[in-house]
Amino acid sequence: MSSTSEIEFLAAGSIVRSFLGDAAIAEVVPVTGGFSGANVFRVSTSEGEFSLRTSSTQAEPFPRTLERSRFLRHLSEHGIPVAVPRTPLHSSEPYLIRESLIWQLEPWLPGRACTSDELNDDRLIRLMQCLAAKHSIAATYCPTPLGKDWFECRQGPCPAVQDRLRIIESFSPSEISQLKESLVTAPEGFRELSERVLASYHRCAAIVHSELQTWREVALPLHPCWRDLWSEHVLFSGDEVTGWIDPVACRTDHPATDLSRLLGSLFADDFSRWDTALGSYAGVASLQRRDRQLVHTLDRSSVLLSGMNWINRYHQGAIPPDEFPAVEKRLEQIATRIERLEPRSLR
Repeated sequence: MSSTSEIEFLAAGSIVRSFLGDAAIAEVVPVTGGFSGANVFRVSTSEGEFSLRTSSTQAEPFPRTLERSRFLRHLSEHGIPVAVPRTPLHSSEPYLIRESLIWQLEPWLPGRACTSDELNDDRLIRLMQCLAAKHSIAATYCPTPLGKDWFECRQGPCPAVQDRLRIIESFSPSEISQLKESLVTAPEGFRELSERVLASYHRCAAIVHSELQTWREVALPLHPCWRDLWSEHVLFSGDEVTGWIDPVACRTDHPATDLSRLLGSLFADDFSRWDTALGSYAGVASLQRRDRQLVHTLDRSSVLLSGMNWINRYHQGAIPPDEFPAVEKRLEQIATRIERLEPRSLR
């Protein structure tokens, strides 16, 4: 545990009492394994189990934090299993601020994530039906004036497309040279994987940029989406979806953003399973041929840029030493996919 999280661990008990009053606290356990930058604790109390999350007050504007809590309540009220942050005692806001940290307490949702091998067709169909239902309900959300910049339902170009075009265009030859130079001091495994990613990026960037460019001005129906919907962010109890977790990246986007992230994390290049999943989704929510094309375009751009993101994080000194084994495992998956990217993009 880092020195920062040790301080947070010591503070966690008193913070929980600010939310739950005199509830007996049986255990506070740090949860590890994510890359979001937040510290998360699993808290067992006489009122049940909770997730206590901390992040920097500089992480995002407070209106976005507030609107996300309001959006989660909207989903929950319509039967979607999400964790709605609790409001502390003697407060009207769904968080506490202590020592430049923002603390949120929310129910610990039941279930566990499924690997692709565990996700049989029955579970996959159920997963996609639930995601389609979640998107349909999200499309009915009415944000407050202060929150509409992040949680508005509207027509417009896909924000994920705009973001990824900007990122590709920001990687100038000199920027990439600096990234390469910084790898000289990197751990051997990370360096070798990064070199594979950089070689594939050089071959594929223009192709993916051209694909994204065709969507740059296309007006599409947009509504709040998870945007970082990895397989680990969906919980199952048996064959039922019992939790959608980690909505930190949530904001207005196109549903293809969630579909591409989720299916890429589950099935990589097994596109027969992609077809099963998208067919199940289309049985509940609209998914036109154009939408399917956008799903695959976003998947390819995600593969291209995910590896570059990790290299850039290393360049900035933002990967703690104890995270390198997990990062290298993720980078191996990315490198394998990006090496397959060019021929598929040219079809």
